[in-house]
Amino acid sequence: MAAHVAKQAAARASRPTVSADVPILAAKITAPGVPDWAVPRPRITMLIAQGSRWHRLTVVTAPAGAGKTMALASWAAAEPGAVAWVGLDGYGNQPKIFWAHVVAALRRAGMALRTAPPIMRGRDAGHVFLLWLAAALAAQDPPVTLVLDDLHLMTDPEVLDGLDYALRNVGPGLRLVVSGRMVPLPLHRYRLADDLTEIRAGDLAFTTAEAGLLLARHGITLTADSLEHLTRRTEGWAAGLRPAAISLRRGSPPSPPSSSSSDVMYPAPVTFMSVPPHRAPGGAGAGGDRQLSRPGSARSERMRSSNPGRGLDSSMSSAPAAGDQPFVGPSARMSTALVTRWLLRLLPSVKALGGADAASRSGSA
Repeated sequence: MAAHVAKQAAARASRPTVSADVPILAAKITAPGVPDWAVPRPRITMLIAQGSRWHRLTVVTAPAGAGKTMALASWAAAEPGAVAWVGLDGYGNQPKIFWAHVVAALRRAGMALRTAPPIMRGRDAGHVFLLWLAAALAAQDPPVTLVLDDLHLMTDPEVLDGLDYALRNVGPGLRLVVSGRMVPLPLHRYRLADDLTEIRAGDLAFTTAEAGLLLARHGITLTADSLEHLTRRTEGWAAGLRPAAISLRRGSPPSPPSSSSSDVMYPAPVTFMSVPPHRAPGGAGAGGDRQLSRPGSARSERMRSSNPGRGLDSSMSSAPAAGDQPFVGPSARMSTALVTRWLLRLLPSVKALGGADAASRSGSA
């Protein structure tokens, strides 16, 4: 067994850190386009812009369907400075593929990097490559902003430790903006250095006015009370409001999905759970927290108390009205069938409320 482990370690050490033969997917290093129905949200764009301007690290953390990628894409489209974008997935969860796409994205953003990074082998190959990249980034003036979308999909220790090392040693030449359901970086270091901007689910939640604009983009106009009801019951959750808008435009709630339907309109299942602390030599948890906040932590409680009813990582803060059925909102484990049942209950109440508003107005006229 020991011989097998040693053989695997030797094989890993012999691999090049970044290989010129790694195929680069253009879609992975291109910021997604902003669709016509997207609502401009200057307050979110300003939060990201200020974070990337003044802090080395900006993190956008929220559950699936909260609008993280859309918020970053909208900001990137309006950002005058150089922005390198890498959309991450599970297949890139290894150093060679991860860093090849990072380098390609930086070059596409205008960084004067060599056509191909040096191909290095041996035990110190990873460290030498990171020194090379950090030195190149440190000389960047003006700084370049690197976006890593869906960083929670990166779990390889070499990837995460290398990213942390590079960020701590590039100086002012790099601004890193990351999104994810959690952020697997030792954020405590950047909090203590006052070099971190944190944008959470409560910030991304749609306000009533923003929800009205989203519905208007779909040709839907609700009364003030109906709009407030819809926003409150969805908690401003983007992946709840958009299907509701589509269903209202069609004039009927969504049909229950078949067993073969895929999660295209609705988010993939999400479960909120505690995330293991950052591993570090010398014992578990020695490196601090790699997640933005754990459910139930003091930091989460402060966020919920300052954003009542808006945090997607909290339970519904408003009690259901008399006669309401038990409500399952976006705080719970969401699947396609569950979200569909949720909208089937929600949309009739929105339509009924809108009808009651209209009747009340006509009766008082």
